Amino acid sequence: MKDLLIKKSLYSLTYIVLAIVMESMTFIAMGIGILPKYFMLDLSIILLIATVIYVIPSFTAQSISILVLLFLQLILSFLNYSLNNINGSIFTLDMLGLANEAAGAFTSSFISWGFLISLFLVIFAAVAVFVLLKRYKVKQNFKFQMIAALFIAICFMSVSCVSFYTLTVSSLYEPEDESDPLYLLKSDKYLYDSFVIKDSAFKKFGTFAFYYNNVDKIISNSITAGGSTEVETDNVLSERLKTLNGYFAANGISDMGRYTGALEGDNIIVVMIESGEWYAIDEQLTPTLYALSTQGIRADKYYSKDKTNHSEAIAILGSYPVNTSFTTNFSSSDKLLENNLAFSLPNILKNDGYTTSYFHDNSGSFYGRKSTHPVFGFENVITLEDMTELKGNTDKKDFYDFDLDSEMIRTNLDEIVPAGERFYSFITTLTTHGSYDDLIKYGDYTADLTDEEKAALEQKYVVKGLGEYYEKITFEHFTEKFGEILKVNNLTDKEVNQIYLRYKRYQAAMMDLDKGMQYLLEDLQAKGVLQDTAILMFADHSAYYNNQNYFLKGVVNEQYYDTHLYNVPMYLYSGKTALEIPAADFSHAGTGSSLSGAKITRFCTSFDIVPTLLDLLNYRYNEALYMGDSVFTNESKIAFVSRESGILTENFYTSDGENILYGADRPLYEQFDFQQKIVRYMEKQQYFEEMYALNFFKYSDKYANANINNLVDKWS
Repeated sequence: MKDLLIKKSLYSLTYIVLAIVMESMTFIAMGIGILPKYFMLDLSIILLIATVIYVIPSFTAQSISILVLLFLQLILSFLNYSLNNINGSIFTLDMLGLANEAAGAFTSSFISWGFLISLFLVIFAAVAVFVLLKRYKVKQNFKFQMIAALFIAICFMSVSCVSFYTLTVSSLYEPEDESDPLYLLKSDKYLYDSFVIKDSAFKKFGTFAFYYNNVDKIISNSITAGGSTEVETDNVLSERLKTLNGYFAANGISDMGRYTGALEGDNIIVVMIESGEWYAIDEQLTPTLYALSTQGIRADKYYSKDKTNHSEAIAILGSYPVNTSFTTNFSSSDKLLENNLAFSLPNILKNDGYTTSYFHDNSGSFYGRKSTHPVFGFENVITLEDMTELKGNTDKKDFYDFDLDSEMIRTNLDEIVPAGERFYSFITTLTTHGSYDDLIKYGDYTADLTDEEKAALEQKYVVKGLGEYYEKITFEHFTEKFGEILKVNNLTDKEVNQIYLRYKRYQAAMMDLDKGMQYLLEDLQAKGVLQDTAILMFADHSAYYNNQNYFLKGVVNEQYYDTHLYNVPMYLYSGKTALEIPAADFSHAGTGSSLSGAKITRFCTSFDIVPTLLDLLNYRYNEALYMGDSVFTNESKIAFVSRESGILTENFYTSDGENILYGADRPLYEQFDFQQKIVRYMEKQQYFEEMYALNFFKYSDKYANANINNLVDKWS
């Protein structure tokens, strides 16, 4: 009997040791320490799992259970390490609803084979232990007294693990002074409850506590959603309405900027540039983009560090709830789409007589746009399924088989610029999306190739039709532009050549977008509406694939906290301004405007886009409804908190809200100001979560269906 208990204990102990080893390997590989700050949370769950393993009667079943559990942990470790390397994010279970999108965009370049092999070695170690334990023969029989004692011991262990976990959660650090303006920022208890900064939560609580909490929140939300009624929600609203009313009143109506009303009544076209970078916009290769950015209003301190769907939603709504997803996925209890989003830019403009349309040359099911964007306020959601003139409409081999953005724009001009109507059109581009390995895999496309060689390469490339641009991009141009910058990372000649070929693929796609924008300008002019139209272009995030943003911005590899990585394009051009495009057959006289050649000198982000456009269009708005401010106000009031990871301004970066990793040599008062901006963001975020969680806009007639013209009365 004693041998039997010892053998079962060895199986459980094997799991405990190897689970901790794999956890430590993951933390070390991710560069976030050896074990989580609150390791006892992790250990409590590991011990509870080991207790369950102990009661499994069959040794074979124990072995299989342990291997399955370790393999699941391996998958989570691999996902977190990979996502952290790609864009600094952490995997959460609600991402399972995006599995098809992730699978389609996944490439082998994301895999760290060394780390993956090291994780598998842990599983092989478990197999080796089981082989040894199999030789340890014991009789599997129990006396009644032993069964009773074992049952009591297991119950004691289970209760102890749960109690210890609960006790640790209750003892999470909270500042003593609740009036401290940095209270939320410093509170580990708030972080545990909110997961507002995912990578910080993972770092502090560890894999097991992180995903236990993640599952618990999903189940809790599902139960709450399943049991709630409109009456119950109204009762809750009646209790909390005063707090929310106070929040709206305290924020008040926005201070008008110096360009208030400059675009009143104008048409608006917003173009979100996939993976946009300033270095890809120059007078020689992208003359149209260059003219728009230099002859309009340019925001040199625009920063973004988010996934495409996050940046897109923020630029439409002006906010993005932490605990709410836009699609029906694993976290299907989310209530965002049950709300009336009257405050979104397309809803505001639609209610004022604009035709609102959205365009993207990818599947409408990607990020659930066909279901979300009509709720956002778009009357027309035109995606690849609707673009019958594009090849991908009927023949798209995989995610990376992109149609050209220029063709998407050219073939949809009548929908983007509807005749005889005021319009708001939002375009999300795609061709500049990574990966950029076509020329590395299949050979460089240069002007000195024969026509037959060019045709052969065009057939091999995943993204076809960029040949005309490849011919104009030379290695000499590349080294002239980036020669000194590339020296920062001590690259070999082979590495430089690969970076050049990836840059060439990316730059060609930007040149194609340039062509598309020229099509658009010519169409606006031909229809006589250019002078009454403004075009705002911004990047969703940097070109981070294969660390191109490090190499081509002169940032030391792995110094993710250098905020220069996240400085990307944002600019606005008004047709009232004369436009001259170098090296292009296009010129526009304009009518004269103060919107010409100006620069925004303060820090700004995607959160500022909606307030800025409302400002320019002369709509008054309550600041309580938007995270950001018009870029024409004096200063930015919040830091940028990424949906993925990291909090930043132009001078500071922190991955956990506490330890400032970049700009630490700045004066203390500047660092404090940065922290104050984080606090303001988090406080506003709490109110947004409250509004959405309570279906505030759905059930409160005072706030739902509000016309923008009486916002002062409704929301003051």
